Amino acid sequence: MPLATFPWISPADAPRVGFTSGVAFRTEVTTARSGVEKRRIVWPYPRHTLGSLDWSRTENAATKANALYAFFCDRKGKALPFVVFDFDAVRSYVDARVGIATAGQTVFNLPSRNATAVTVKVNGLVRLGTFAALAGANARDQHTFDAPGAPTLSQPNAGSKPAGTWNVKCCWVGAAGDGILGTVSSNITVAGATAITTARPASPPAWATGWKVFSSKLGPTATWWETSATIPIATATYDDNTSDAALTVQRLPLTAGDVLTMDFTGQRAFAVRFDTDELAIQNFGNLRYGGLTVPVIEVVGEE
Repeated sequence: MPLATFPWISPADAPRVGFTSGVAFRTEVTTARSGVEKRRIVWPYPRHTLGSLDWSRTENAATKANALYAFFCDRKGKALPFVVFDFDAVRSYVDARVGIATAGQTVFNLPSRNATAVTVKVNGLVRLGTFAALAGANARDQHTFDAPGAPTLSQPNAGSKPAGTWNVKCCWVGAAGDGILGTVSSNITVAGATAITTARPASPPAWATGWKVFSSKLGPTATWWETSATIPIATATYDDNTSDAALTVQRLPLTAGDVLTMDFTGQRAFAVRFDTDELAIQNFGNLRYGGLTVPVIEVVGEE
């Protein structure tokens, strides 16, 4: 179930006096009698804070006061998390944490809104997909890994593959790199002295300019090895005569537990909670309000 969204998203609704933001890690430091330190990283990813989000000086402070009061009550102070955006549409981020992949997951909500210069990484390696601005939960951006379907294998041509059984996966290739591995083919068993012909999977995404073939080794094995260079997208088949000994570059599929990060420019989204259980709004009369300041702190593992 998507988290609630903070009432104000657009940079046009940013606090008139700006806001403060910060980042924190947690490291345990043990110092020996000799003075030598041992350090253990407790938080491998940064925890962000947004403070002094103050709307007291805005022209519509009364409207802001009402909305903030209602939302604070809905979240029950510190109790319930929500999503907030940082209002800064021109800031750039590197390796912002997207999340941890679950089994079979190919669609991810990104921690961004209307982002540009987007690069998504799996375990630190760029993996291409289809970007959709504002298509995710809470009006966040969304990234879909376009996994090719199962390729069809045949053996119409003579070649140098020895007798045995193999199977194949493919990936799409774009101008900035590769996508993820797709669905595995059915096994093919050859009698020897033949090539394994792989038919390009159907329906390549718009960003794809080529495709690659990844073969198992004789068995088939449950590992995937880069068998071809990039094949032009218009080329419908690829003949594999590669020996197992020549397969040296292994490719891992997207797997549950993989860590996703991204580089981008634009508003950043955070899963947060209020860092207080008390909200004190001051009414100065004549539609002037004070105390519209809400500190929030990032929470991990809420989605």
